[in-house]
Amino acid sequence: MDAAFLEVFCLRLAIGLVMALLLLPPRQINPRFHRIQSVIVLGLTTVTVVLAWSRAESAFFLGIGLAVGACLLGSVFWSAHASLAAGGSVVLTAAGLLIALAGLHTEAGTSASVQLGLAYLIADDLTSSAVLGLATTAMLVGHWYLIAPTMAIDPLIRLIAALAGAVGLRMLTALADMSLILTGDATLDSLGWLWLALRWVVGFAGLGILTVLAWRTARIRSTQSATGILYVVTIFAFFGELTAQLLHAHLAELPQ
Repeated sequence: MDAAFLEVFCLRLAIGLVMALLLLPPRQINPRFHRIQSVIVLGLTTVTVVLAWSRAESAFFLGIGLAVGACLLGSVFWSAHASLAAGGSVVLTAAGLLIALAGLHTEAGTSASVQLGLAYLIADDLTSSAVLGLATTAMLVGHWYLIAPTMAIDPLIRLIAALAGAVGLRMLTALADMSLILTGDATLDSLGWLWLALRWVVGFAGLGILTVLAWRTARIRSTQSATGILYVVTIFAFFGELTAQLLHAHLAELPQ
């Protein structure tokens, strides 16, 4: 397993959560939601720092410092209803987290995805972040209708639609993993095939079907039912992305 396994997962989730805020303009959802989301991002960042403290390099801490500062400023901007400045802070926060994530990849240096080049590694991080962040944010927005039942349904539908697109893009990056296997550059054992099967059955097939069901349920404004489905969507997204990381780590450990 990669040395930075949990840290990579936490940073990917944090990046997805902060970028999802760009799909939620304050005129459609209370800025308090944006502040709560920022607190969650700060919590995930703190966990990552604690886990990586003893072995992370300077690039990691540079990215974390930028992300934390921008996230704190963003909370102030959301409170002041300064949407443009808050959007800028979101981009800076995501940039800082991406720098920190790149630092973790450099420090770990064991991911099988390195075999496919830098472009794939970037796409892998971004698509994974999108799936994790959009699934979690959609579930949290679903809960928001409990305290704001008259809120427009557009934010929830937009998030679910974006999640469907992210899952499609994520499948394209997963096909690159398959290319390593089909071309013989990586040979799977029984455990590898298990991770691969779980990744596609749960992380793609199951997640895709449930996302469509959540979208159809949200369209008829059955927000409680949609939120219940989105609970399972989030679990499937987490399971699928963790399994993908396990598959990458397993590929790195196998003889080529």
